[in-house]
Amino acid sequence: MGEHSQFGGSKAAQWLNCPGSVVNQSLLDYADDRSPEAAEGTKAHQVAELLYEGWTPPATLDPDMVAHGQRYVRGLRAIEALRGGVSWVEKRVVDPNNKAVYGTVDFINLSGRQLLIADYKYGEGDRVEVKVNPQLLTYSTVAIRDMALKPRTVTMAIYQPRGQNPGWRHWTVNADIIYEYGHRMDLAIKAVEDGSVETKAGPWCRYCSAKVKCRAFKEKHLDLIQRMKDGIHTLSTDEIGSILQSKPSIKKWLDAIDAYVKQTINLTRQPFHGFTAVQRVGRYEWLDAEHVQDALPLEQYPELYKRDLKTPKQVLELRPDLYDIIDQLYRQLRYTTLVKIKEE
Repeated sequence: MGEHSQFGGSKAAQWLNCPGSVVNQSLLDYADDRSPEAAEGTKAHQVAELLYEGWTPPATLDPDMVAHGQRYVRGLRAIEALRGGVSWVEKRVVDPNNKAVYGTVDFINLSGRQLLIADYKYGEGDRVEVKVNPQLLTYSTVAIRDMALKPRTVTMAIYQPRGQNPGWRHWTVNADIIYEYGHRMDLAIKAVEDGSVETKAGPWCRYCSAKVKCRAFKEKHLDLIQRMKDGIHTLSTDEIGSILQSKPSIKKWLDAIDAYVKQTINLTRQPFHGFTAVQRVGRYEWLDAEHVQDALPLEQYPELYKRDLKTPKQVLELRPDLYDIIDQLYRQLRYTTLVKIKEE
């Protein structure tokens, strides 16, 4: 679901299994900014929707994103040709049982009493399984309720063009499975709204910003991490396997702690348990790529383009004479890092 309800489909595994995390996130006193991957995914969805509507993309747009979007749209057209019926793209749905459950479903097709829900996964990380997928089960439940549908069967589909085993994956179930899931969903939402503080660590912790202060997550992982100081030989193979399975969540946890400490130092202007925050400078980036492309058109400066416009540093290395033209069109990124204060 494109919009970000606290009970959105993308967070379903979290609030279904760990109701306390929803409350904890709402109380969190630091900002958990969206990742570049999430922004890229949003853009890919926008491109795909426009391609479905017959849009011709400009040559300057990321060709890989366009190609993946075109293949996704061809898949949707093939579904429509095979099934017939009526389709909706980027369809906003709201659960009439609870207005806090809402969002945007990537693709819906209804053919007689056969419903299909499709989700476009642009991320190139882990393979997303379609079977018993809480996100798709939530999409299906909310779409059925909002659109007053009475399907006999529901097919859930994922198109993931990048990552492991790219392509389409489908799972078809009797609609009773969706109705049963809907009951479980309602109970989980009620637990959250009733203020449940129950927390449980699991794979859903990976994208939960509340894990920075979560006791359940800490208890699940910190003991193993501390024992690694004595050497990996002190761990059993099962414990090592557990660490490997939890590696993405642990990394996100450490990143969240890092962000929390930086923001606390920024707000209090005081060191944090022997650490301080230091500003550093990084790479150069364009302020607005479209303005740069207007100032440096491909036809006049083909050497400045490969597939996309080169970086500011690369442009100046190739054409230092263009400095006056691009001087106000780029900036140097600044970032904050934590540094341990040296003891006197």
